[in-house]
Amino acid sequence: MESEQTSDSNESEQNELFEIVDGICWVSDWGLRNLRFSLSYQTRPDDLFIVTYPRSGTTWMQNIVYNLLTNGQPFNVSTIDFFERNPHLEIDGKKCIETMRRPGAIKTHLPMHRVPYNSLAKYICVIRNPKDVCISYYIFYNMWPDVPKLEFDRFFECFIEGYLPFGDYFEALRSAWQRRHYDNVLLVSYEEMQTESQSVIEKIANFINVVLNDQLLEKVMKYASFEYMKGKFDDERRKFEGKFIENIKMATIESDDDSSNEWSLLAQSYQDVFVPRFQLLYDTMAHYAVKKIQSNDTRDEYQLLDYGTGSGEPILTILQQLVTNHLYNVKLQATDSSRRMLSLAEERLRKLKSQHLTVNFFINDDSSNKNVYDIITTSLVLPYASNHGQMLRDFFQQLKPNGLLISSHWPHPKQVPFLSIIKRINQFMATDLISIIMAEYNNNIVHSPLELKGLSKYLSLIFHRSLERAVWAFCELGIADLMADYQAPITASELCRLNGNNWNAEFLYRLLRVIADADIIKDLNNDGENSTKYSHPEEIIQFQLTEDGLLLTSNHFSKARDMIRLDLGPNAEKITTYFPSLIKFGYNNGNSFEQAFGCSLFDYMQKEENKEYANIFNNSMVAYSYYMASAIVSVIDFTRFNKLVDIAGGLGTSLSFILEKYQNLHGILFDLTHVIENAKMMDPNEFQRKNIESTRYEFVAGDMFKSETIPSADAYILKYIIHDWNDEKSIEILKSIRYANKTQIEKTITVFIIEMIILSNDKDNWEAHVMDLEMLSGIGSKERTLNEYINLLNKSDYTLKQLYRTKGLMSIIEAVTTTTTTTQNCD
Repeated sequence: MESEQTSDSNESEQNELFEIVDGICWVSDWGLRNLRFSLSYQTRPDDLFIVTYPRSGTTWMQNIVYNLLTNGQPFNVSTIDFFERNPHLEIDGKKCIETMRRPGAIKTHLPMHRVPYNSLAKYICVIRNPKDVCISYYIFYNMWPDVPKLEFDRFFECFIEGYLPFGDYFEALRSAWQRRHYDNVLLVSYEEMQTESQSVIEKIANFINVVLNDQLLEKVMKYASFEYMKGKFDDERRKFEGKFIENIKMATIESDDDSSNEWSLLAQSYQDVFVPRFQLLYDTMAHYAVKKIQSNDTRDEYQLLDYGTGSGEPILTILQQLVTNHLYNVKLQATDSSRRMLSLAEERLRKLKSQHLTVNFFINDDSSNKNVYDIITTSLVLPYASNHGQMLRDFFQQLKPNGLLISSHWPHPKQVPFLSIIKRINQFMATDLISIIMAEYNNNIVHSPLELKGLSKYLSLIFHRSLERAVWAFCELGIADLMADYQAPITASELCRLNGNNWNAEFLYRLLRVIADADIIKDLNNDGENSTKYSHPEEIIQFQLTEDGLLLTSNHFSKARDMIRLDLGPNAEKITTYFPSLIKFGYNNGNSFEQAFGCSLFDYMQKEENKEYANIFNNSMVAYSYYMASAIVSVIDFTRFNKLVDIAGGLGTSLSFILEKYQNLHGILFDLTHVIENAKMMDPNEFQRKNIESTRYEFVAGDMFKSETIPSADAYILKYIIHDWNDEKSIEILKSIRYANKTQIEKTITVFIIEMIILSNDKDNWEAHVMDLEMLSGIGSKERTLNEYINLLNKSDYTLKQLYRTKGLMSIIEAVTTTTTTTQNCD
């Protein structure tokens, strides 16, 4: 029993160490935006990746490649040039990748199968023996300031289990090894780099198409040698980054001669290199700042001091939300110790033209500034001040009553521990403080059954189920429509009297109380006191739709109401009761829907008496399309194509989003005859709603299993289609598209398969797993793993080109096939 308790304790400790994000083991403090960008990054044909597990020779390989690309330039000649040519994909993020100097190499610690793939890009994979990686990683890991410190025994367990930042060493090794024969992949071992360095350099030069003469080989052998690099890279990097950290302290020093201020000398480099890397912090700061200001919304104008303005990016991020949306008038005083920095800030803020904004810039002189402010903001300054206690004291003296101090910084700066600042703040009479990092933690508490343990898990499941039933009843009764038409706050009793209804006012009130808890409607009388003080609250308490509630009106373009009615309605409940039988007997008696209703889902919707259900089903598909559409256009570049066909595209929601963004693209909505007729009859239709010219889209009726009815094009979308069918039918669909494009000449077509794909070690898989059960019981189909999709593609004569992850539930497979006049009919 004791050993079991110890095991449980270790498991609990392990679960608290790191976070699993999209299947990647990650440190929460590193942020999620850049990691998710890295997984969905659209590779360029000229991209060169250096793919390694941490401590496997990454820096060494970077230096070899850097020397080859710069004709043998040592790293320390231009530190900035090195970093700008070698951004770290999952750490540095979008701006650094998009603005990197080329030629260069993108560094990544993602396993090879998770690195965005392009057959024209090139990938250098470096592997190293696990013993040396483990020991080196242990030493390096414990130098990081923002991770829980581990003794070697515990670290070794995590290493073996694959539970360390960037994931499983053995998975990364296997992933690289399996792709060693790809034409655009070069696999190199660390040990080979040590013992056969010249051969490795020659091999790399040939791989990246660099002409290697004797002079260049000599330089690379010298400047990229292990002996030359040992210590120098880290020394130069610390020197480079240390200048910025040390000079942040200069924000409190007055300087008459700006040329002597190192902060000014480094200004342009700071703006070019560090500002993009800190964007996540700026965005988070702006989010909580605006949220807090709006919660204290008692005035139209704010006096704002931005202390340590730097190049202006942090304060600009806040002002864009406050001023651009005309929420407030802002009088800003921006201050910094560097005139050069202020000139960069002035140039940046000048772009934000608004009559609601007045800005003055001045050099720091704390003694002469006697103004008081509603808000003081400071970013990446407070923890690094030489006397942060005095700085805090000055800030609070300059705050008006009920003023706000907004300070943002990383949670573990070495100079001043974060919590010591919080303790110091408690010594002063601060009216309010926004601490960005702490706010992140405190506002992300989610009471989900997935996050709870013990009996609480099951109680949460039950309560969530009851909440779902309440939301379904709210939609089924059309209460959102009644409230929207009333156009004023309304009580439960008043709702019951509308349109001749004779509902039970007390029961309706009790339903509305739950719907208000879900923030679908708002209780306008909720003043913090218990509503039971009213003997008849149904006659007194008024409710009003929230923005989310408006989505549940019948005429809302999102069709969210019908999505709820379909998936939480009585038919869905009835299907569920047959699920145990399906587990016991398989499909002997049909799937759950067939057992419940005596026919398939699609046959059921064809019957006249089920016409309303069919309309609800089709409208719910529109809701899912709206949810997916913005994600699709955000990750796929459709400028490559001339004509795009949305196969079984419903009413055209997704296609209209794509055509709206890509003005030179022609779209074809393809579906069964009755669906196309419904799409045409909409007034306005989805394309007209977005003012898309009628010459840019077509409605074509047909059958995706009959290739002769499918229009020829260079790209196709299959959105939530393949998961409806078994493997045989899925292959038939893919081959039909291929055969529809037989030509006299060779032609390449692209198919985008948009589904909830089950990915390896992905914490979001639970959603795909749940949907898989829905497909299993509802129509006898399935959600698939990536390997299962690859098998389908191979059997249909397609090749996987790239996998895209989106911010939503789905992933996108880009597959290509080549057709000619000899392409065989799938029939």
